[in-house]
Amino acid sequence: MSQAAAAQDSGTVSWFYEYVLLCTQALLDEAQGHPERAFRRLAHSFDAGIGHLPGQLILSFLTPDLVRLALDQGDSRAARRYAQAARSRAAHSSAPYHLGDACRCEGLIAQDPELLLEAARHYREATRPLNQAHALTDAAELHAIRGRASDGRAHLERALAIYAGLGAVWDAARATARLRAVSVSRGTRGPRNTARLGWEALTSTERIIAGHVAAGHSNPEAAARMCISRRTVSTHVSNILRKLGLTSRVELATEVIRRNSPPEHQQP
Repeated sequence: MSQAAAAQDSGTVSWFYEYVLLCTQALLDEAQGHPERAFRRLAHSFDAGIGHLPGQLILSFLTPDLVRLALDQGDSRAARRYAQAARSRAAHSSAPYHLGDACRCEGLIAQDPELLLEAARHYREATRPLNQAHALTDAAELHAIRGRASDGRAHLERALAIYAGLGAVWDAARATARLRAVSVSRGTRGPRNTARLGWEALTSTERIIAGHVAAGHSNPEAAARMCISRRTVSTHVSNILRKLGLTSRVELATEVIRRNSPPEHQQP
């Protein structure tokens, strides 16, 4: 290979890794509680490209995060667009990695844990352990939300083992927080709450979220403070209102404040 060709080849390799800074910045945005900023950053790069890299097919690996963040922003239309891009890429290559991306995107939109587990299998075949752990965490959260806590715990354990092997401390902490928010703790089962209605029926996570509502925090603000998704917070708020027989966040805030006020200040 001539020196000119070698230089061109080196340049091509360096161009390919121009996405690393983008992903680092987006990850930092999320870690600092700004998922909407991470979404805007990734969405712009996906459509416009980054540096010497065009968007769409080349940056298709961004689609699972784009779908996840779009759903978190309540933008299902954008989520479906990114999922379609992932399907197109998978159909074009049939590579396990791209099949994993397509399955994870579809699983997130459909809220289907089986699709997410299929994504994890594809990622394992493609030797993409971090992506595999992310898909397992997604599946664990959905199983827990549907009342299958033991399945959620098992998938969480598999994800945490992968994170530990990669030294992905922040990812492990976020996965643990997400599952704790849906009442799944690592290696613990705890006493079963048999109450179905009333304040006693609320889980510890639901009580924390009720406190955020009483403090005037929006769902996105509560989600950022608890390191969980807005969708998870929204689900918890709906469950809280149902258990307490309330119809609005204002009623919930009033109830929390009443319960937390000194006895002499409470209304009979």
